[in-house]
Amino acid sequence: MRKIFFIWCVLIIASCVDDPKEAQESVLIQDSIERIATDSARELDFDFREFRYLKNSKDSLLKREDDRKTLENLIIPKSYLKIEKYYMLSFKYPLLNEKINSHYSKFNNYLLNSLINLKNIEAELEKCDTSTYGKYPEIRRMDYKIYNANEKFISVLFYKENFYSKTPLPVYSFVTLNFDLNNSEFINYENLFLPNSEEKLRESLNELLVQKINSGEIYYDCWEISEEDFEAYKDNFVLIDSNIEFYFDDCIICPSYTGIFSIKIPIEKLHSILNEQGINRVSSTLEYLD
Repeated sequence: MRKIFFIWCVLIIASCVDDPKEAQESVLIQDSIERIATDSARELDFDFREFRYLKNSKDSLLKREDDRKTLENLIIPKSYLKIEKYYMLSFKYPLLNEKINSHYSKFNNYLLNSLINLKNIEAELEKCDTSTYGKYPEIRRMDYKIYNANEKFISVLFYKENFYSKTPLPVYSFVTLNFDLNNSEFINYENLFLPNSEEKLRESLNELLVQKINSGEIYYDCWEISEEDFEAYKDNFVLIDSNIEFYFDDCIICPSYTGIFSIKIPIEKLHSILNEQGINRVSSTLEYLD
């Protein structure tokens, strides 16, 4: 078991770049893992091959190209790193340039005060039992991808990786923000799709999932999206080029070790269930498809 965790540590360290802050992160993570590995009282059902696939999938997501270079005048990249004895916070996120449009403050205020709220996170961690942290530091990490499929709105995917004090492996979750640049409004499912279209869209996503499972493109032990899960995650999407990609947390559509968290569907397959406002917002993409 200790050999598995040693290899895990090597993988994490090797994935870091030559950045002092990221080096600090990797040291804290390595220390946390080593403490877990030396705790003989903990029995872990852990397959290194499964973790390796999960880590490779996560790295692949983080290395995916996005549109931040073309949006360099619109966004202001921000980062926050705090390393304490019992926990670490590492957040990367974009703010919109309010010099371009003062109404972009709506996006920035929501991001800082509701989605992230670093003060609340720190306060929550600092009031926890430090004796528990002595063995297993809490680690909260967040990175993002930003997409600009057309000039009308942006999609931001926030990727969260959390190490909790009583779990040896990270837990992954996703949050998306879709923002109308012209009207300075957030976009959710109802802003794009017709009323009562959820079941038709869920069926379309499940058809794609089954096709990928049967073709061997994704793991056979993934499963279809339930009605309850789709209702909970229907707002968790990003527009990427000519597709809409829906993101789900750990173990919603696939086991965690597969590293599969999303399903992408072409916009052309959704044209019949887009509302008038939705068609207008993705019109540049649809025109490109035509």
